[in-house]
Amino acid sequence: MQGTMQPDLMPSFDSPSRYPGPSAPVDVMRERHAANTRPAAHIGKTIHVKGDITGEEDLIIEGRVEGTVRLEKHRVTIGATGDVQADVVARAILLAGTVRGNLIAGDRVEIAPGGRLTGDVHAPRLLMNEGAFVHGSIETDPPAAKRTTG
Repeated sequence: MQGTMQPDLMPSFDSPSRYPGPSAPVDVMRERHAANTRPAAHIGKTIHVKGDITGEEDLIIEGRVEGTVRLEKHRVTIGATGDVQADVVARAILLAGTVRGNLIAGDRVEIAPGGRLTGDVHAPRLLMNEGAFVHGSIETDPPAAKRTTG
């Protein structure tokens, strides 16, 4: 990642969301991963993946993915340019782009301003920012989310 981060201006994934203003760029999601010390795989804007994605590291999606994404112990970030037609199963999911499928998280789902979901959310915690769009059902019962992912 390029540039220098100012941690007091960029929220971490695990802290409550604090966007600098209503028109702040949604690439904040990418910068959140940059502040994280864990390695993250990256699917760039011009990449199109068809099939199942599994692995043992965090993932940033800025391109197009069709199939399934299953990273149960890790974070998945769908950036502002990300277009996902898949169910996403992860420990934590951050959505700033578009998903047509279900989001299933063991810990948390966050939908940023401009994030669009057509599908269901199953997670113990959900944060929907102003300007987020969801067309589907939301289930935040922690035991139910654990049954879905485990």
